[in-house]
Order: sequence, then C-alpha cells, then structure tokens
Amino acid sequence: MRNPLLFLNEILEAMETAQRFVEGMDLEDFMSDPKTRSAVAMQVGIMGEAAKSVPAPIRSRCPEVAFKSMAGMRDRIMHGYFSIDYALIWRTVRENVPKEEPHLRRLIEDLEREDDEGPQGTRR
Repeated sequence: MRNPLLFLNEILEAMETAQRFVEGMDLEDFMSDPKTRSAVAMQVGIMGEAAKSVPAPIRSRCPEVAFKSMAGMRDRIMHGYFSIDYALIWRTVRENVPKEEPHLRRLIEDLEREDDEGPQGTRR
C-alpha cells in the first residue's frame, strides 16, 4: 500500500494547480475559457481520485477537508462529463479549496513529523 502522504500531497498539488489556473479570473472569464475549465476540472478530478485512496483513519483526523465530497465530485466529472457543472467547480476552487488547503497542509506536516519520529515517538 502506498504511503498516505503521497495521496495527500497529490491533493495539495492539484489544489495549488487549480488555484493557479483561475488566478486573476472571474466566473465569466472561467466560463468562457474551455481550456481553463477542462484543466481545472482535471485537477478537481485528481483531488477526488487521490482522496479515495486516503485511508479512513487519516481522513478522520482532518474533518475540515471534504475528502468524501472530493471523491464524489471526481465521479461526477469522470462519469458525467457531458453534464459537468462548471459553476460548481469554480465555487469549489475559489471558495472551498482555500479554506481546506491550510488544514490539509497541517495534516501533512503532522504525518511527516510522526513518520520522522518513528514507532512510539522515538527518533529514527
């Protein structure tokens, strides 16, 4: 099994990338730019795919991050591609991601610190 940190870092990278893609845009700009819409939808899909692989005990440590919603949105993008709600994707990237990102960063830092400490708090 892959280290959960790999999946968490994939989510974080996709969050950062999606936010960069929409930087300086408003909803109207976003909706009229099919390349950006597709690119951002792909990043949201990556977030969701990685979220599905984060073990439940790790997800439960960070309830501020909507792992389940990420996974659900990924499914809607990949399986309902003909009816993607781009306004929802916009709100997700502009509103939810900035709120969740600091919590995800903290979770990653905590897990990295625990990983460095090794079993029962001993330094490796």
